[in-house]
Amino acid sequence: MLLSSLAWPWVQPASAANPNWAYRILDGGRTGSVKSLGLELTLADGWKTYWRVPGAGGIPPSIAVMGDQVENVRVSHPAPTRFSDLSGETIGYEKRVVFPIDVTLAENASSAKLSVFLGVCREVCIPVSIEEPLDMASAGAHAAELASWHAKVPKLTQDNFPVVSVSEAKRGVGLSIALAAPVDDILIEVLAKPHFYCHAPVINGSIAAIDVAGNVKAESLIGLALRVTSLTQTVALEQELTVV
Repeated sequence: MLLSSLAWPWVQPASAANPNWAYRILDGGRTGSVKSLGLELTLADGWKTYWRVPGAGGIPPSIAVMGDQVENVRVSHPAPTRFSDLSGETIGYEKRVVFPIDVTLAENASSAKLSVFLGVCREVCIPVSIEEPLDMASAGAHAAELASWHAKVPKLTQDNFPVVSVSEAKRGVGLSIALAAPVDDILIEVLAKPHFYCHAPVINGSIAAIDVAGNVKAESLIGLALRVTSLTQTVALEQELTVV
């Protein structure tokens, strides 16, 4: 996974009040031991932030909730958009995104801390660090809004697979993906090292060809565990597959 210092002309530190971005913590309330939160980012026109696999360049978001009474944290990533501009090919979000965060707490836990590191970029890439105390006992003023963003998170599917199989391409260094249903885009996340970036698919009927970026040997693709995200205009689904 490549970081922004390799892809962007220069990097400047984030300021406390930047006209190009703003954040807000959404409160979805608490059900039993699970507290529902959301990290909202609002971006000026032309600016973007990144998916968990940012693309050929960019900073993947790191979002954590810490505290003595925090037992588990699940951060979700809504279905992203693929961008192609002078900086290269990246994957992420523009204008506004909310990352849902579900925190499992010990009994009677009342506080924790949110810790975030991510990038917001245009011609420059700004690394953003956020440290905020969290009230785990509050009422949940944004429950409906958070539910709408949870609905945008790709669902890990066990049936109706849009992808049948992933295999090593016969020529070059890449992947050949057999499709059971039409898709608009396919995003590849490598679940174990070595990490690398897979370019946008070239879809021809029921086959999608995807080139692999970087100094990767073709034979190293065999046996890799992947998370494959298939996007259409109406649905986003995820599958876990192995390259054959």
